[in-house]
Amino acid sequence: MIEIKEYSFQEFKKLFFKRIGLEELDEIKFEDLTLLMESYSKNVSFNNFDIIEGKEQRWDRDYLIERILVEGKGGMCYQLHGVFYHLLKESGMDVFYSRGRCNLLGQMANPTHVSIGLNHLGNRYYIELSGGAFVPQQPLLLQNSQDDEEYSINKSGCKFRVYKCESEYGTYVAEYQRPGLGWEPFFFSSFEKELDQDELFKYSIQTVHDDPTKHFTGTYIGVMPQQDGDIAIVDGSKQCFVLSNCQFWQPRIEPGLEYSTQRFQDYLPKYFGFNPLQQ
Repeated sequence: MIEIKEYSFQEFKKLFFKRIGLEELDEIKFEDLTLLMESYSKNVSFNNFDIIEGKEQRWDRDYLIERILVEGKGGMCYQLHGVFYHLLKESGMDVFYSRGRCNLLGQMANPTHVSIGLNHLGNRYYIELSGGAFVPQQPLLLQNSQDDEEYSINKSGCKFRVYKCESEYGTYVAEYQRPGLGWEPFFFSSFEKELDQDELFKYSIQTVHDDPTKHFTGTYIGVMPQQDGDIAIVDGSKQCFVLSNCQFWQPRIEPGLEYSTQRFQDYLPKYFGFNPLQQ
């Protein structure tokens, strides 16, 4: 195992703000989270590139700082949320990891998705960062029922809400609504604190690798919002690279981008902000 530097909280915080392109705050408060989440989701891509390349999947604090903040990489949910979890926890916030099931292309995945729960002033919030414009980009209040009608809107115009809804998948459902369309579920969870973090991450990583559908292990997947509002998507199943506007229904597709071609390799630093994948 490669030896990783131990980072102090001040070093960690400085690297975090540099990575997301914001001026460093002396203190991180609940009121700052929306700005931090928006900037984080726009600068750190959700992708499975390390998995496809066969690199070790680790979740320890300093490794995540090194990989995502120093080297400028993206990662899976447990890596993206890991960085934010440690930042909030070391800033004095009452945060915890929780697991749940994602709705992937109409099918319920195994409970491998690692998210963050936050307790603040007697309320509990759901924090989701893995997906760029496809996530709330702000803390979502856990509501008692669908009738509460409280929702948030991210900078891409998508609405989000989460409310109590007993099901076989969990006690809460998180939904999103794209402009002009109806509400759709994207995540189910009971938002209970996972006491054994090592077990949680080992289970999530192993289940991703053992998934017979190979959703995250069969081909490259990546999502990265762009500064002009577009969303860059590596769609491995269709062997194409997509640029879509914020309304999600006017994609500009670049088909036939085989992963071994120079053309595909050129897209990664241009749209994802880091060097081409290893051959």
